[in-house]
Amino acid sequence: MKRRRNTYRDGRVHVRRTMCETCPYRPQNRGVRYDTIERAVAANNALICHTITEKRGNEAVCRGFWDHDRTPLLEIAERLGVIAWQAETDL
Repeated sequence: MKRRRNTYRDGRVHVRRTMCETCPYRPQNRGVRYDTIERAVAANNALICHTITEKRGNEAVCRGFWDHDRTPLLEIAERLGVIAWQAETDL
């Protein structure tokens, strides 16, 4: 069974404010499995920032994903004004 994500909570979609050091979108971290990103885009979903999840338990959309592969649902959330920008320390 898939685990339920909590990037949407408190009436907002939480997005990481900055890219983490291990963000797969940073040029030096290109070892990411691109199929994971492709699946997220194909499913109109989002890539979750693993750094925030590991440290805090609450989740946020990866900032690199937001900047480079934003899906229509994320664009709608932005237009509706329900994006909460999260620093790692905010969670």
